[in-house]
Order: sequence, then C-alpha cells, then structure tokens
Amino acid sequence: MRGRRFHSLVVLVVLSVVAACGGSSTASNTISGPVKIGLPSGYTGNFPAYGTYWLNGATVAAKLINDNGGILGAQVQLIPVDSGGDTVDGVTAVRQELAKGVSASVGLAALDYADALPILNKAQMVSFTHIGSPAIDTTVQPYSFSLGPSDAVEGAAFALYAKQKGYQKVALLFDASVGAQTFPAAVKKAAGILGLQIVAEPAMPAVAPSYTAEIQEILAAKPDVVISQTEPVQAGLFFSEWAKLGGTPLPMIVSDEDLSTTWGVAAGAAEIDDRVVGVESLATISGPGGTVFTDTYKALFASGYGYAAVYSYDGVTLAALSMEAAKSSDPNVYVKYVNQVTDLGTDKTTCFTYADCSKLLKAGTKIKYEGLASPLVYNQYHRVTADFGVYKPPTTNTEQPTQVAIIKATDLVPLI
Repeated sequence: MRGRRFHSLVVLVVLSVVAACGGSSTASNTISGPVKIGLPSGYTGNFPAYGTYWLNGATVAAKLINDNGGILGAQVQLIPVDSGGDTVDGVTAVRQELAKGVSASVGLAALDYADALPILNKAQMVSFTHIGSPAIDTTVQPYSFSLGPSDAVEGAAFALYAKQKGYQKVALLFDASVGAQTFPAAVKKAAGILGLQIVAEPAMPAVAPSYTAEIQEILAAKPDVVISQTEPVQAGLFFSEWAKLGGTPLPMIVSDEDLSTTWGVAAGAAEIDDRVVGVESLATISGPGGTVFTDTYKALFASGYGYAAVYSYDGVTLAALSMEAAKSSDPNVYVKYVNQVTDLGTDKTTCFTYADCSKLLKAGTKIKYEGLASPLVYNQYHRVTADFGVYKPPTTNTEQPTQVAIIKATDLVPLI
C-alpha cells in the first residue's frame, strides 16, 4: 500500500528504544518480562516508505510508554515483521509474530491483510489495523480494530470537497494497486448524489515507463479537478510528464497516502504549490497529544513524519492503555477493554497521551483516549468514524502536512 528502502538503521533505533529480552503474558497487575507488540507491515516490496513510517510511529509510542513506566511496569518490545506489502508474505509475517509471543498486532493494510487478518482473528490475537477496504466495513471481527475510517468514507470526502470548491467536471486517476482501487466506486457514488460529472477515468498501471497516454486522456476531457492516488514511486515520473503536457494548472485532490513527505518530495513543490491538496481523517496533531508526538518524532528521526506514523502510534498507544485498564497483557482479557478506553461518555475524562491516560487509569478514573489519526470512536464492526481534514502535502523531508479545511463526518453520512 501506501518507496524509500527499509533502513536497517531504523530497526536498530527501535531495538535501542525498546530493548528487552524474554517475555510473558499474565492476567495479574504485574507482568514478567517485556510486552511484545508485533508490527506486520511492508518494509520491503514496492512501497517500503509506508513501512518505514509505520515503524517510526510505533517507535515513538513505545518510547513514550517506556519512559512513563511501561505497561503495568513492563517495557514494550516492538517486533517488526515484513509483509512486503503482499498478501502471501502477509501470512508469513503474522505467523512469525505469533510465534514470537506477541500480545498485540499493530499493522496490516490494503495490500497485505486479506489472508493474514483471518489468521490473527482465529488465534484470538488483538489487532489494530490500517485497512481502508470497504470489504470489512460490516464484518464482525471481535479481535480486530481499525485505526482509520473506511475508504468508502474517504472517497465520499473527495467528492464532497470537490463540490464545496465549486467543481463540476471530475477526472479520476487511481492506479491499479489494490489500495487505490477501493476508492473509485465510493467517489462515483458520492459524485452521483452531489450532481458531479465524471468525465475521465483512465486505467493507470501501478508502475509504468510512461503515463503520457493517461495524462492526455484526462486533459482531453477538460475536467475542473482531478481526484487521484498515485504511489510515491510513481509520483516523480508522473508529475514530470504532467508538467510537460500542460497539466500543472489543474487542481488535484489526492488521498491520505499522498500526504507523506516521500510523495511530496517526489512530486515536487512546483507541481504541488497551492493546486494539490490531500484528504485524510482529521488528525489532532495541533493538540497536546500532537505536540508530544511531533517533538518525540523529531528527536528520534530528525525529519517530518509520514501519515502512516500517526496510525501506528495510535495503535501501540491504544494497545498499551487497554492492557493497563485490564491489568493484563492477555489478548483474551484486554480485548474487552479496548472499547472501554475509547467509548464516549459523560463519566469519562478525555486524555491524549499515554502518560496522562495511564495516570488517570491508575487513579481509578474512566478515560476516553482520543487518538491523533482519528478520535477512535468505534461502531459495532470496530470501524472508526471521523471528520476529515484537507491538507497541503509537504514538499521537503522536514515539513508536515498543512491543514486548509475540515469536512464534517455528519456531512458524509448521506453520501456513503
């Protein structure tokens, strides 16, 4: 899904942050050995930048947990397992993490989840995933919790923002990857309700020596806006040809995947300028939790975060708080507490960091943990709902996405 090569140095950073040996899971209020959290993600393959950001975000969460007493006094040990962004290798990855005695799995996305997620659910392993596919929107999976909204909702957000900006004629440009192909149906459904006209939808290969034909088809249709997802590995070539063929002046709305620094650098500042914006679930990076996250991220990695880092950060933090609330790292015990620490309620105190939430739990206070990537409010299918933010993509390795608008979740419901 959603390429810079996977740096072995990053793994060394993780191990130095969360180093520990041995481990076990217990239903008491103390834990012997570290709490192991698996991170199945695509660290190699076509889109390794996603895996790098995923590991980085989890590393930030693990450091903040360990610096604040760990989980019931035990340190977190991260276990990265490489899915290669592939369904077959995803199966190998989750079997590897299960064999290593993890207490939670934080990972899996559009390209690697299909055969791997059922294995985790059968093993009764709690998993926190970044699966956008609408295929699981109404699937009951008691041990699996999404960290971001469905692509069905994000697709509707694309169309609604286009309508709000006064665009009428829309071109769709989604590459052939599995992660991108979950969007078009949702965009077209919402566009039909909103009265928007889809004027072009060229088939775009995931990797190609040229995108001239696709670009010419779009430009010939004379759209007001292009709604798109392209991978970072494609962006440099695509936008070079886009500029040469005269596409630069056209506004473009892109997906959350295209809000990573890797994508923005590849596309180039001259092409992004004020014409390209990305849509993703509204991150509360500006709040107190965001400050802690960004400061720690910069201290560890000396760079801006990629969007995937925020989701893995939420996943590791939520896993830790659920274990704290349950006083156990046993998945069969703490799975019942995931909703308890995320549900809304008048008797809940909202908190934004592991340090603050953990203190409240120790004091016997009921909490509502609000994530950075979304508020983490779950429905009966363990899908989250959220407002969406519209952001200008970063164009250097040290920038963050810049928010320019908000799309309310309540406005998206009639379009799904």
